[in-house]
This record gives sequence, structure tokens and C-alpha cells, in this order.
Amino acid sequence: MTANCTKVAAISNLRKRRRAARNLWSLLTTLRNCVAQNPRDLIYAALGMLEPSLTTIVPDYTKSVAEVFTEAAWAVIDETKSLQLLYFVPDPFKRKVNDLPSWVPDWSARLQPDPLRGEPHGDGDGKTESRWYPSGDHRWIRPKGSVGSRELVISALRITTVEATTIPFIDTSKPYDLHAMLDLVVQNQASTPRLLSPNSAYNTLWRTLVADTIAQRPADQIYGHRYIFHHWLIRSLWNICQEHPGDDALIQKTRASLVEFAALDDGWLVPDLDTVDDNFQAMQDESSNVCKTKIYNHTHFTKAMLPRCSWRRLFRTKNGLLGLGCESLCVGDHVVVALGSDVPLVLRPLADRPGAFQFIGQAYVHEIMHGEALALLFETGAEFEDIALI
Repeated sequence: MTANCTKVAAISNLRKRRRAARNLWSLLTTLRNCVAQNPRDLIYAALGMLEPSLTTIVPDYTKSVAEVFTEAAWAVIDETKSLQLLYFVPDPFKRKVNDLPSWVPDWSARLQPDPLRGEPHGDGDGKTESRWYPSGDHRWIRPKGSVGSRELVISALRITTVEATTIPFIDTSKPYDLHAMLDLVVQNQASTPRLLSPNSAYNTLWRTLVADTIAQRPADQIYGHRYIFHHWLIRSLWNICQEHPGDDALIQKTRASLVEFAALDDGWLVPDLDTVDDNFQAMQDESSNVCKTKIYNHTHFTKAMLPRCSWRRLFRTKNGLLGLGCESLCVGDHVVVALGSDVPLVLRPLADRPGAFQFIGQAYVHEIMHGEALALLFETGAEFEDIALI
């Protein structure tokens, strides 16, 4: 009852602010978690809150739900002049509407997790823009296709393919498979050939886990998380020991992974086993300052991870990049940078249609979020190409 009342209140407030509703997209995102007995009304109800001159969509209940959602998707593309609607496409296995193109948001399905977006930042005179721009200064090009078409042809640059992944972060409050996470980074640092020069393994991992964002601001603007991650690693290993006290194989395997991880970075922030054991000894006393500090910092970093990692998984690519992708991401998926998107996209080749792809989801890929990869790829002859999403 409470949830339904909240949704009714949201719709009521939108009606009161009808003049402020400038486009269909703002209404659809505001009403994102509402429900309707007839899924078509998730689109048509929003039309009733718009001035007729702001949309070309005419309600037609003879159309299938897939047709209605697809028509709305094209309207949003033309409205926003971007691919930001792709950020609201649910993970493939969470979609409800049959026969819906992979790139069209299923407005009847729950969106989980929240979209990865480059949170806007000010430029000093009141203007804002996305702080992520993986396609550099290359301008938006409208995707090819007519309104209502099931095929979306985007202009994109193929960056790499996924080579390995961890299991998804379903509950970041519980001990995670730290061994798999650290091994992924260790293997990633050894990847050859690499697209970019190796960066600090420690910095790469902690920044990727929070998508280089703390409280909707660039991580560099928030002091301390680089140091707090040191405590997070120690406390995470402690939690594993407490949750699996008899699993010596798991504990030793995780400790060995930490040793390999520490060998990649000569900075003091990466805890070695002597540091871990000293901290473990101090943490036996829960009232000690050491224990309280570790618990506080572990909780603090976990809270920064939650909006980025939940329902996503870490992955590494064939050319040595580390990223966060959706739950359905798997080995062999393609990572591309598309004009009109401020985050990289993950696509899956269709076996029955060579050259066409299924849209899987967004990704944060460390070290390419500001166009760093473009110049190097262009030197190899790579270029933006038309890619069909089905």
C-alpha cells in the first residue's frame, strides 16, 4: 500500500508541475518504477502530462507493447539527441516484454541497479556537463533507422572484448570472493598486448569498484578513499576468516592472492601479510581503536561501492583494461565506445546474424572514460563504424 501511495503521489506531483515537464524522457525516468495493468499505459499516461506539441506519439492500443515501447524509444532518441535511453535498459534476464528489441527499455521491468552515468559537474558559470566522455570530442550522430524500426544502427568504435569476469556483487555487505577479485587484477596487469601502459594495480582496483565516483563527485575531490581501501582489504579478509573459520583452503588462497596483488605495487598502501596479521591481532579486541577504525573505514568504503557495484560484476579485457559491467555480461562480449553515450557499452554478437549485436548494458572501464583510448586505436587503423543493435 505504501509503495502504491508513493507512486500515486509522484504522478500527482507531476500533474501539478505539468508546465515543467519539458519532454517525454523526463517524465518516463520520473515514473520509472510505476506499474500499470496495461504496460502501454506506462508510455501513454506520460503523454497526458505533455503539451501535444511536445510529442508526435498518438496512443494506439492496437499496437503491441513492444511496438509502443519501441516508438517511445525513438522519440526519446530524437528528443535527447543522445543514447542515454540505453542506460535504462534492464539487464537481459530481468526484462518482461517478449519480442522487445534488446536496446529498447522495458518500462514494465524493475531497473536494477541504477544506471551508470557520468554525474554532471559545474564549469564555474552555472553550466553542467557529463564528466565522462569516452568518445572524446567526437560529436553525436543520430542513429540510422526510421521511427518504429526494431533495428538501431549506432556509430561506435570497438575497444576490446571481455576475457574474464568475477561473480556479481549481489550483497556488498557480506564477504565477497576477494580471492577472485584480486586474481582478476593480477592477471589483468600481466595482460599482453595492452592498450594502455600499466597503471597502479591498487589505484585501478579501488577506483573501478566505485566507478571513480564518491557521492556523485569525482573520486579525486573526496579525500581519503585511496587510504580507506587499505582498511577495506584487511577487514574484508578478516570477514572471510570469521565467516569461514574452518575453510583453510579458502583463507590461504585469499592470503596468497593478496601477496600477488601486493607484489604489483610497491606502495605502502597495499597491505602485506605481516601488516594483515598485526591488524588481525589488534582486531581481536573489538573495543580497540584499531578494530573500530577498520570497521568504520570498511563500512565507509562499502557504502561508496554500493551504488556502483551492486548487481554488477568486475571484468578484465583482452587488452588489459579493468571494468564494471552488468550482471549478464560474459566472456566474449564486446566493449565499444558509441557516439552519444557518456559510458562504454557492452554488446554481444548474434550468431544467427553476422555483424549484428544484442545490447547487454553499460560499463565503467577504467582509463578510457575520458577518450584516452581513441588516439591509440586510431593509430592502428580502427575507426568509428555502423553497428546494428537488434
